[in-house]
Amino acid sequence: MPKQIFYLLFVVFSCNSCSVKQNGRMQGAYNMLSESFKGISLDTTYTNRTQLKIYADDYIMYLRINKETGVSAMGIGTYKFDSCKVKENIFYSAAADMEIPGSTIDSAEIKTTDKGYEQVIPQIMSYKGLLRVTEEYEAVGKQSTSPLDGAWKNTAHYAIHVNDTTKLNGTLYTIYYSGYWASGGMTVDSVERRQTQIAYGPFEMDGSNKIKQTILTATSTDLEGKVLEYDLEMNGVDKYRQTITIGGIKYVEEYERLKK
Repeated sequence: MPKQIFYLLFVVFSCNSCSVKQNGRMQGAYNMLSESFKGISLDTTYTNRTQLKIYADDYIMYLRINKETGVSAMGIGTYKFDSCKVKENIFYSAAADMEIPGSTIDSAEIKTTDKGYEQVIPQIMSYKGLLRVTEEYEAVGKQSTSPLDGAWKNTAHYAIHVNDTTKLNGTLYTIYYSGYWASGGMTVDSVERRQTQIAYGPFEMDGSNKIKQTILTATSTDLEGKVLEYDLEMNGVDKYRQTITIGGIKYVEEYERLKK
């Protein structure tokens, strides 16, 4: 499938969901178990697609990677839940190393399952014609809270080696909820080469000034399975700085909380 078709379909398929809980809220972390496409000339189900969605109190973030091609995609936005309908306003997304205009998408048909939820998009146009798309998700988060719960935008990212400081460029968003974290965006290297990057997994706080992140899935596959321990410095409730030293280089990231 051409990259253009992949990410156009991805944006449409990934931004529709609704999860019904007893309290009428969507919050949680969800892993996609299967994705089915059915049309006149297509009837197939994939169980090896890698996608995570996290709903915080006001924000949603999705991250996806095609393990066969290495193509990553992500998006972040606000959402509104009402009577098993979710409207998602994705204000930033990136896929196949390209930034994509924002979009507002209404929910698909949703039903809860023992594992999580199932969403159905009855009709969507693709290069294969009209398709019915079904995605099944399982809840993977846990009942936990932290001062970092919510969505954040990176405001500074730099590396310090001895007396040299190098600014790292790009756009990066991070979200925390239900004991899961996810980061995604676009990196820009020294020759202006752009690459979509994602990473996600569980996290836990160690006191109030340290955080441990386990990387389950990442665009850089050599990071998968690693556990990174950051020093954490909160500046009130809406800003924080995290630092880690790897190979003699100190990496510093600063974030500011997104607010509706």
